[in-house]
Amino acid sequence: MSIVVNSIIEKSLSQHKIVLTYSDAFACNVAGLGRSVYYYRCKRPSDDDVIDALLVLVDRHPRWGMPKLFKQGKVWNKKRVERVYNMLKLNLRRKGKRRVPTCIPGR
Repeated sequence: MSIVVNSIIEKSLSQHKIVLTYSDAFACNVAGLGRSVYYYRCKRPSDDDVIDALLVLVDRHPRWGMPKLFKQGKVWNKKRVERVYNMLKLNLRRKGKRRVPTCIPGR
C-alpha cells in the first residue's frame, strides 16, 4: 500500500522534485485501511484437484450435468464444484421446447 500512496504523493509533488517515503503504517492510515488488510493473503486452496476430477468424469460421461458430477463421492463444497464447472464452460446445452404444429381439419 505504501507504494500506491507513495506514487500518488510523488505524482503530486513531481513538480517540486521531492521524493518522500513513508512507512506502511502511515500509508495505511492515510488511505483509511487497517494494516491487517494490507498484509492479508487469500488462503483459498487451489482448484487443480477439482478440475482434474471434473475433466476425467466429463470425458467418461459427456452427457452428465452438474448434479450428477457432484454426487461422485468427493467431499468438496457444492458451490466450489459449480464455480469450477462453470469456469471450464462444461455447461450442457439446454434443448428448447418444440412446438407441435396445429392440425387444421380442412387440409
